[in-house]
Amino acid sequence: MEDKIAVIGHSYHLKTRSSSFFTDLLRKYYNVEFMVDSSWQGKKGLKISHLDGSYKAVIFFQMISQEYLKEIECQNVIFVPMYDQSGDAPMSFWYRLRNVKVISFCKALGTHLHMLGFDVLDVTYYPKPMGDLKLATSNTCFFWQRTNVISWQKVKVLLSNLRMKSVHIHTAIDPGYTFTKPSLRDEKRYNIHYSKWFRNQCDYLQAVDENQIYIAPRLKEGIGMSFLEAMARGK
Repeated sequence: MEDKIAVIGHSYHLKTRSSSFFTDLLRKYYNVEFMVDSSWQGKKGLKISHLDGSYKAVIFFQMISQEYLKEIECQNVIFVPMYDQSGDAPMSFWYRLRNVKVISFCKALGTHLHMLGFDVLDVTYYPKPMGDLKLATSNTCFFWQRTNVISWQKVKVLLSNLRMKSVHIHTAIDPGYTFTKPSLRDEKRYNIHYSKWFRNQCDYLQAVDENQIYIAPRLKEGIGMSFLEAMARGK
């Protein structure tokens, strides 16, 4: 019988699927129970009192909760922090997690936690580059506006010296931000078309493949899965 592992993840990742690679890797070796936390949306927390010593480990991916830690009887608790969420966390935050192990996908964060005395496993992840790249139409761009810090107005400056044939703007904004819509003039000039959320990951990747340039700006990233996927596809 395979060892049991529980993974508690952020419900936002159900849309982005940016954490799927992690659970897929674990499922090769363990029986994974995946649980989704939506408390950040004001919903009820998870019932996790059953996570006892029969579990090989309980892994918190990006989010972690002191309330949850009090309920868990499993002694092997692991936290996978993301730099965009935990990179600026105060010492008081990490002090409360001093008995938790860490898997770090970020070198800067891993180095910091090593210095604080944490048991850290440093990991580098990237998808395998595609051998048969799909050639995109030249002077086309896939722009995913993640925040308001860098919106279309700034991206337009980057593209202004190119003879752009079309721009695909993905409007799935990160929580807490709003979409900045281009003007009608820009829509016509750059042949702009839009998407919100794709039905599945294959549809999203097809849209990425069709465009030569990939832009998805954030000031900070967790793993940067969207960038890694785009780079592996020759963007």
